[in-house]
Amino acid sequence: MVQIRCTKKMIDELNLPLSGIAEIRSDGSLLGAWYANAVRFGRHKAVVVVNERTLFSFVVPGGFKNDPAAFTKAFLDGLARVLRSAQVSLSGIETLLAEHQTMEVTVTESRKVLGNMNDLVSMYDYEIEAAGGLTPADLAFIIFKVNETPQKNISWGNSHEALNQLLSDAGLIDRKPPAGVLRDEQIMQGLHKIGSKRTLHEIYGLFYGCAAAPGMVMPSQYLPLVYDPDDAVFDSEEDARNLLEALQELWLTIAGWRPGMKLFYYPVRDYAPGRAGVLQRGRHLSSFVEYFFKGLDSWKPREDDIAGDALDAMKGLAQISAYVEVMAPIIERSKDEQGKEVTEAESMISRIEPVAADCIVRIHTQLRRVRAAGVAAGFEPVQSVDRADHVKIGRNEPCPCGSGKKYKRCCGLTH
Repeated sequence: MVQIRCTKKMIDELNLPLSGIAEIRSDGSLLGAWYANAVRFGRHKAVVVVNERTLFSFVVPGGFKNDPAAFTKAFLDGLARVLRSAQVSLSGIETLLAEHQTMEVTVTESRKVLGNMNDLVSMYDYEIEAAGGLTPADLAFIIFKVNETPQKNISWGNSHEALNQLLSDAGLIDRKPPAGVLRDEQIMQGLHKIGSKRTLHEIYGLFYGCAAAPGMVMPSQYLPLVYDPDDAVFDSEEDARNLLEALQELWLTIAGWRPGMKLFYYPVRDYAPGRAGVLQRGRHLSSFVEYFFKGLDSWKPREDDIAGDALDAMKGLAQISAYVEVMAPIIERSKDEQGKEVTEAESMISRIEPVAADCIVRIHTQLRRVRAAGVAAGFEPVQSVDRADHVKIGRNEPCPCGSGKKYKRCCGLTH
């Protein structure tokens, strides 16, 4: 039995009678009790839940007026996503969710937790407003960021660490996050620090487009599409180096990809259930396609190079983007968070994501044939520099690759 300790606003939202409110008691579950508060982010209703033992928090989008059962389901869905992001084993997730199958609502007790909850709600409100509202916000990243914030009531540690420690001590975390996940988190944190709003899906799409080029693509060509190197202000050289190394690692991963590989690299994200999650997932897919085209345009392929099956694949990608554009306003107008339109759109996106990947595979296959045939598709490969023949290059000197930029703004970024 797990207790959800609700604020008065949350109890009013659920419209629970006094007889439906349990007495406060000791919670013997591993994670312990949760605190819940009904909030609004702009015009959208949501619930912020905070774990009493670790102060780990997450946002459950949606309103649950007079519907405790719907809130319980949404809470469990959100908890499952949290546990997956914490790399809890499947058996561990089953164990923890089993503890939460029976929940009871009671009133709040700890003033400390309530104080932390108020601070966390303010953080979420700020981050969500900065992202343009709850619907377009990358909620998974915002939750990650808020839980990385040091908390006084856990000895100035952060709630991510506290949750991981609790689960690790219980033997439920079976491995560290995959290197790719850590790299992607490093990219998003680095871009956020310099004010870039570029998303992972945009960067992945961009790199797939650039990687189709028949010649070498230099950092000076793709970095300005990720962020403006001239305007970016880093807090330290270490921050700049970490971001550039993470971007280069992702670039080398995608540039080393081949159409014949079974694995297709695509950002791993958890989406909120219901309308907001479907809209965000659709926008991410659309932006992935949009930036794939931008990556292609960065090296200006000739029309003759994209023909036949590759041309059909290009049209397929355009149709995917068009579908998302048509779908979005329909979903936004849907009054039912889990209605028919939302369910159908979610199912459709699940089907067209692999179609988008297949289209990119077909385009890459065609362009690699062009490369093999020695047809330079309107792109002049950059000549590599033999370092043995050169004295050390000054940071402000013209880059020897011939780009016309200063060395520090071009090849020097990766050396």
